[in-house]
Amino acid sequence: MDKISKSIVWIQLLVFSLFISCSEDTVNTEPVIGDLIRNFSLSSPVEIYVGQSIIVNGVGYDSGDILNFKSVSNEFEVIVTTVSEKSCSFIVPDGFVSSSYSVTIKRDNKFQYLGSLVVKLKDVKDVPDKENTTIKGMVFCQGNAVPGVRVTDGIITTETDQNGFYWLNSNKNHGYVYLTLPSGYEVVGSGNEVFPKFWSVLRSDKLVCEQHDFELTPVNNTNHIMLVATDLHLGNRLSVTNDLTQFNNGFINDANKFVYAHDNTPVYTMFLGDLAWDEFWYANNYDLSDYKKTMESYYSTAIFNVMGNHDNDPSKTGDFAGEQAFKDILGPTYYSVNIGGIHYIVLDNTVWVNTNGAEGIVGDLSYNRHIVEAQLNWLKEDLDAISDKNTPVVIGFHCHTHSNYNQSFATTKSITSASTDALLSYLSGFSEVHLLSGHTHYNANIPITSKIMEHNTAAVCETWWWSGKLTGAGICRDGTPSGYGVYEMNGKNVKWYYKSIGKPEDKQFRSYDMNRVKEFYTSNVQNVLEKYSVRNGEGNDYASVEENVVFLNIWNYDPEWEISVTEDGTELSVKRIYERDPFHTLCYDYPRMVFDSYVHNEWTSVKNSHMFQVKAASPNSTLQIKVTDRFGSVYEEAMTRPKDFSVSTD
Repeated sequence: MDKISKSIVWIQLLVFSLFISCSEDTVNTEPVIGDLIRNFSLSSPVEIYVGQSIIVNGVGYDSGDILNFKSVSNEFEVIVTTVSEKSCSFIVPDGFVSSSYSVTIKRDNKFQYLGSLVVKLKDVKDVPDKENTTIKGMVFCQGNAVPGVRVTDGIITTETDQNGFYWLNSNKNHGYVYLTLPSGYEVVGSGNEVFPKFWSVLRSDKLVCEQHDFELTPVNNTNHIMLVATDLHLGNRLSVTNDLTQFNNGFINDANKFVYAHDNTPVYTMFLGDLAWDEFWYANNYDLSDYKKTMESYYSTAIFNVMGNHDNDPSKTGDFAGEQAFKDILGPTYYSVNIGGIHYIVLDNTVWVNTNGAEGIVGDLSYNRHIVEAQLNWLKEDLDAISDKNTPVVIGFHCHTHSNYNQSFATTKSITSASTDALLSYLSGFSEVHLLSGHTHYNANIPITSKIMEHNTAAVCETWWWSGKLTGAGICRDGTPSGYGVYEMNGKNVKWYYKSIGKPEDKQFRSYDMNRVKEFYTSNVQNVLEKYSVRNGEGNDYASVEENVVFLNIWNYDPEWEISVTEDGTELSVKRIYERDPFHTLCYDYPRMVFDSYVHNEWTSVKNSHMFQVKAASPNSTLQIKVTDRFGSVYEEAMTRPKDFSVSTD
C-alpha cells in the first residue's frame, strides 16, 4: 500500500471513530471500511432549509443507510428516505446549522467517508402551496417583495406576484430554477460575488414541491461596463505553454487594473465560452471546477458564463449528458439578466456529440452548431416579454453566426441552420441588437442589418497560448492582440472598443512597412511556411506587394470608421485588402515550425477583413496615420520609415 492510500485509510478511520463516538448500538462493533458508494456528488456550498428533501447523487445507496454530517462543533445523522439507481434522498432535520461538514455513510458495521460539504441554512418564509406545483418560492429585497420578476426552469416561465411569490409546475428536467435578474438589482449570494447565484439547484424528487427563494440587493447600475472576453482555454499545460501563469499575469492582471481604474462604475464580465479545455480535463486534472476556483481566487468582477464546445464533459456522449458538468458547477446554459437599461441574454449554440465518449474515455470531441428547439422557445418568450423594443438587446453565445472574412468583405452566415433564421426573426422588432461571439480566435465587427451587429471577439488565449510562449507577444490568428471587448453602457446608449492585454486603450491598430516585412521572407522562412498546406504553397505571402506599400491592421474596424494617411501633406489612397497579418506569422507560424516542426493548419494565420494598404512615394518618408472610430475617438501614429519588423516593435 502506497503512502497516499495509507493516508486515505487513516483519514477514513479517524472520521469513522468520530462517527461512532455518540452511537450506542455501534460502540462495540469493529468498523470496516466499505466500498459502498460510487460517484458521490453534492455540490458545495449548498443552500438548504429545515424540512427540505435533499437528493444526493451516487450509485449504491440502500434503504436504511445513515448519513453522518460532522463539523467542529456539531453532528447530525439522517436516515436515507428514498433510494434510486443513481441517488438517494433525506430530510434536513430540525436544528441543522450552517457550517462545514465531513460527510460519512454507514451501513451495518461498514462505513465510507464521502467528502466535505459547506452548508448554508436558509430562513424560509412560507409560500402557500398550489395544486400541481413542484417548485415555489419568493423574490425579495431588504425584506420586501419584488413583483414582476421572471422565474424559469429553462422550459416554462412565470412571474412573481404582488407578494413576490412564484409557482412552477416543472418536471425538473434541467435540475435548477433561476430568475431573470431585474434592472437595478444584484443577487445576494453565499459570500461569493464572482459568480452571481441567480440560480438554485433542485434537491428534491420530481413530484415533491420544493421552495427556492432569491434575495436581491439594490444597486445603481444604470451606467455600467461589460467586459466581453472569450476562449480562455485553460488546461493546466504548465510544461507546454504555461497557460495558467500567462493567464494570471496577462488577462487577470489587466482586467483587474481596468476595474480598479473604473471604481466609480459597476463593471461586469461576460465570458463567451471555452473556459476550460475538454481535452485536458482528465489528462491534466483541470476542468470547469478548477476554472471556477481560479476566478474566485483572483478575479474582481461578477462573471456571466457562456458555454463553449470545449466546456462539455469529454467522457459523455450527447448534448444533455455533456453539459451536465457545466450545469453542476456554473449553472444554467442559457438565461437572461437586466443591467441598467440593457437586456442581456446568454445562449448555448453548441450541440455536443462526442462519439465514443465513455466513463474514463475521451471521445472524438465532435459537436454541431445550432440552438436547440427548447432553448429557442424559451428565447422567444424572453424577448416577447420586453415591451419596450427600444431596449438594447445584447446576446452572448460561443460560435459565431456570421462572418465577413472573404474577398468582398460581404456578410455571410457561418451557421446556416434554421436556428439562425429564427434568432434573427425574433430580434427583428428591436431597434438595437448586439450579438457577441467567440470561437474563431480572431476579431470582426459584422453588420447583419441596420439594427443588428455581430461582434466576433478575439481570444484571451490568442493562438492557444502559443505565440505568448514562443515570443512573449500574445497574437491571435488575424493579428489582433489578445484582449477583450469593453462595452460602456450609459442608460440605453451602447459604446464599445477593444482593449489589448498589456497595452493602453488607444492601441487600436498596427502599421507595417512592407519593404521591411518582405525582407523577413528569406528562402529559409518561405520553405518553413510552405509546410502549412492551407497556405496553398504560398511560402511568401507578400511576393506580389509593391515597393513602399504600408499595411494597416485595424482589428476593431467596422464600416463607420474613417482612415486617413498623409505623406508630406499629401493624402494617400487607402484600400481595404484581404490579406494575412504579418505579425502573427512572425509570432506563431514561423517560430512554431522552428520550435517543434508541428503543422497545425487550424491555428495558422488567416486572411482577414480589417487590413488596409497605402502606397507611399518614398521608402524613407514619415506617414501621418489617423484612424477615427464610429464614436469619434481618434487614434494616431507618426510612422517613421523605414520601420523595423520585429516582435519588439508591436
